[in-house]
Amino acid sequence: MIQVLPEKDINKLTELYKEKGIEFNGNSMAVIARDGQEVLGLCLFEIDKDTETVFHLEPTDDIMMADGILRSALHVGVTKNVTNARLGENLDKTVFQRLGFLEEDGKTLKINKLFESCCSGCGHK
Repeated sequence: MIQVLPEKDINKLTELYKEKGIEFNGNSMAVIARDGQEVLGLCLFEIDKDTETVFHLEPTDDIMMADGILRSALHVGVTKNVTNARLGENLDKTVFQRLGFLEEDGKTLKINKLFESCCSGCGHK
């Protein structure tokens, strides 16, 4: 069974950020998709007082998996009353555009999309 859950172990979080070459800080978080012990994908992000910033999302070639992982990460922010989300620097925007989460400015993510079907972004019917 596939589960997408926040990573709570600080040592594992630190290692994930290091592996991806992203600076870790006290606001750093991750959600990880697993099938048993096998990692299927992840999203690295941080939440400050009013904004969630996404730094890494994988996989980018499995659009359904990417959609579920991104929605899980954004949900973490919403549960903390954070309703603004944006992309971090140097992040490929292609998958976010394909999913329909990217605003026209190319930096802001559409939080409202979290509460809609994935169908408009991925072409799945």
